[in-house]
Amino acid sequence: MSQIAKQNLYRKYRPQSFSELLGQDHITRTLQAAVSSSRINHAYLFSGPRGTGKTSAARLLAKILNCRQPVTLGKGLVDACRDCDVCRRIEDLTFMDIIEIDAASNNSVEDIRQMREKVKFMPVEGQYKVYIIDEVHMLSGSAFNAFLKTLEEPPPRVVFILATTEQQKVPATIVSRCQCFDFHPIPQKVLIARLADVVARERTERPDQFPEVKPEALHLIAECAQGGFRDALGLLDQVTSFQSDGVATVEHVLAITRRLGYPVLRGLAGSLLTRDTQGLLRQLNDLFYGGYDVGPIGRDLLEYLRKCLLLKLDPASAGFLEVVPEQAREMLDQVATIPLEYLVGVVLRLERSLTGLRHSVAPRILFEVELVRIALREISLGQEGLERRLDQVEARLKSSVGTPIRMATTEAGRPTPLPLRPPPASESRPPITTTPTAAPSRDRPSEGSLADRFQASKARLAKTAKVLGAVFQTATFESLKDGVLTIALENDFAVIKCREPKSLETLKAHLEADLGPFQTLRLLGPSDRQGASAAVPLAGSGPVGSEVRAGGGPATTRPSHAEEIAKIDRAARQAVIDKPPVADALSVFGGEIIQVEKP
Repeated sequence: MSQIAKQNLYRKYRPQSFSELLGQDHITRTLQAAVSSSRINHAYLFSGPRGTGKTSAARLLAKILNCRQPVTLGKGLVDACRDCDVCRRIEDLTFMDIIEIDAASNNSVEDIRQMREKVKFMPVEGQYKVYIIDEVHMLSGSAFNAFLKTLEEPPPRVVFILATTEQQKVPATIVSRCQCFDFHPIPQKVLIARLADVVARERTERPDQFPEVKPEALHLIAECAQGGFRDALGLLDQVTSFQSDGVATVEHVLAITRRLGYPVLRGLAGSLLTRDTQGLLRQLNDLFYGGYDVGPIGRDLLEYLRKCLLLKLDPASAGFLEVVPEQAREMLDQVATIPLEYLVGVVLRLERSLTGLRHSVAPRILFEVELVRIALREISLGQEGLERRLDQVEARLKSSVGTPIRMATTEAGRPTPLPLRPPPASESRPPITTTPTAAPSRDRPSEGSLADRFQASKARLAKTAKVLGAVFQTATFESLKDGVLTIALENDFAVIKCREPKSLETLKAHLEADLGPFQTLRLLGPSDRQGASAAVPLAGSGPVGSEVRAGGGPATTRPSHAEEIAKIDRAARQAVIDKPPVADALSVFGGEIIQVEKP
């Protein structure tokens, strides 16, 4: 077997010129232009994901700097000739003026000191001495400090090229002394084209030893590589070794990578989105029985749901998602009836679940339970789920006003919703007298009709005054006799809120519009049942401390010590309840404040 056959594909097909370095045009053009115009920097920093060409670009830059006969391309760009003795020795890794240092194993101060001693010597064979320091972020802090001065002011004809996958770990003092280039993940289309070219070359050289590879398999290999040429070529080498004769298909790639195919993912997502928990658990059990781990299953399912979400948002996104058109149509049909906010919530919930699996003692159980909960839709899916629930609450409130459960109607034809709570027994409570308002006389309706009109008035108040309407939802109608309207409230806070001047004006306008004119409004709370004093009428009606005169404030009497303490407590309670978050919660969800405690 020849030496070429023993090489791995990623080593055999490593770029030997800038024209072969694909997917990084923004970097290759800049470096070629800098060399052609003799604007060479003394230090470069190449950063980016693994397998994107950082070390290859460093070697190509060293080759073009030392090439004896550079080739001029279009637009004034230059490239290495690959014919001179320097280019051939660089490709054979025998050139003395290119020194590659692995910072992961040579990261001490002593290693940097040795390099500083050697860097003083002039190049031996070429024009430049090039130091390529790979994984430079692995250097220790002391080593970085020892390297600073040499990096800032290197000797003539010396170029440093630093490569790293984690630029954030490189000190800012080092980064500021370098010209930085960010290597991007290789686009999937470029990877597929490169893989097809490698397969065609290998099939030409070794037709009996290298199998045919289906385009679908190449597509899956490029997807598994996640933008790295080295990973893509390494996986292609593994697949072709697994199937040395015949045809390499998607099934072979799935068997090696332990990835889930499109049919399996479509089945899992279908059971998840259609609440088919039995089918979902059966499919998961089959995968676990087949040796699949929780992590790959969750990641592949999350990626599939992400594609479904993006396709639902923009059907034309199949192009940049690099999804087969037929599969894109099937995925769109699968999520056509799924609400968008729910689909967003599913993706977020699944991602958080996968994050929690790392610290779980039983990841399979946690994963199954989370998928079942998502399928049953029994949980709030984050902010999207909360917004959906608020929409449902608003829809129910509207339906309870427009089409209530009990469709009894008043004489005016208004629907009457069921009362929120049964009205308490009527007792003697201090009334609040409002300013008499002149209104045209009309026939007095029956008690049943007044109760229905009162419910309609509460519903209308909830739309126009949200805070007051939420507080007034606990009110129940008791009677309307001799110009006195009696209303019972279930807590003292509601009584205090409704007795405010602005609240009284709003209540009077709404109640008179539905119940007709009245002279006195009696608001009864729980505390009014204890120690109610005898009524002192305002011009003949109204008890002490709770009447509102037409030309002034309430009747004044000297309150007792207990009443003063209760008044202070009510004021403090009201200050808490008047805060915007509390008021907004009451306006949206209704209900009542049971107790206010100090933090």
